[in-house]
Amino acid sequence: MATQNLLTSEQLNQLAELVLELLDNQPLNREQVDEFTCMLLDDIAGFECATETEIQEITDEIWSSINQTRG
Repeated sequence: MATQNLLTSEQLNQLAELVLELLDNQPLNREQVDEFTCMLLDDIAGFECATETEIQEITDEIWSSINQTRG
């Protein structure tokens, strides 16, 4: 999986927590999670070189992490 080369599990968890904070207890939907994740990744140096596939894998992992947290 490409994301393991880009982010550690801890970093993915931190991003998931940030996305949840940005949602501020709003109803959770995939579109918002993807939007906030991409917004955060835009601010991380080096991610301008990430492929769309890598970004999608990251958003998938963050969505999964949030669902497990809220589960």
